[in-house]
Amino acid sequence: MTDARSCDSAITYITVTNEQILGITDTINEIYAIDPVAQTTTFVCETRGVIFGAASPTEFLASDCSVRLDLDADNSSGTPGSDYLAPPLCPGTALVAAADTDATFHSGYRVDSLHARLLPPAPDAPLEYLTAQASGSVGVAGQGTIWLTLSVAAGTALPAANADFQAVLRSLRWHNDAAPFTPGQRTLEVVAFAANGLRDTARAFIPVPQPLSAGRDTALALCADAPPFDLAALLEAGASPGGAWSPSTASGNSVFSPKNDASGTYMYLVSNSVCPADTATVSVSVLPLPAFSLGGDASFCAGDTLALAAPAVALWQDGTMGASHAVS
Repeated sequence: MTDARSCDSAITYITVTNEQILGITDTINEIYAIDPVAQTTTFVCETRGVIFGAASPTEFLASDCSVRLDLDADNSSGTPGSDYLAPPLCPGTALVAAADTDATFHSGYRVDSLHARLLPPAPDAPLEYLTAQASGSVGVAGQGTIWLTLSVAAGTALPAANADFQAVLRSLRWHNDAAPFTPGQRTLEVVAFAANGLRDTARAFIPVPQPLSAGRDTALALCADAPPFDLAALLEAGASPGGAWSPSTASGNSVFSPKNDASGTYMYLVSNSVCPADTATVSVSVLPLPAFSLGGDASFCAGDTLALAAPAVALWQDGTMGASHAVS
């Protein structure tokens, strides 16, 4: 016996008959509930005597499930029932499909409308919004807002209306134009309203992880006698922490020492196993110290002037700076 709890949920019961010798032959019926999704059976109760038939209270009544809305018919997104788990919003992406390509819709009754709305919170609104493409007899109102209304032209035959509603559902998109976007899961609710007060509901869940940023690419030239410094300081203030440097420095972390580490390009990589990794590079050039010599000792007479030349701008003993210095 199967008892439909809702359009998206049903429970099936089975009976198992055992005969036990209790002085006399006695028949015991055990009743179990079967969950085909979880592939489990659960003992419910037992009763004496033979069960000749069983039915649920609504088994012979007209089913409310003649209105059926499913955003992921084969549950390939990993969410059971009629809901849909969308791919995550990652940097470089501005929109996400809010229904799978196999989303389905059917109604045996005249459909009033379908409503798709972004449930609160929607922290980036109005920069986050919904869109869908009209199809055939079904139009879309509210484009570019957090609430869309799908309605069908009067007089449209049910098969055509069902097909057009289904096509619009499959085109449903959630956009986020904020930069950066606010992390946190978004929930989109779709409700179908049909005649006789019938309705069905499905939801799409959109993960929005913390955005990753490895920072900016940069380059630095420094002298061989410069003190050690942190490569991470050359990224930018918003760079995500916890990444890895390649190649590694002699210190084993992000501290670069001109005396111990070689010139080259050091790459910083951050990832979270959800969105694609982001990288930034720091190119470091260690410049050799200049070969500085004033030549051999020199003798000159009182009143004469000796011109000294340096290979680069130098600081002389009297506090002056220049590539040459006159001694008298």
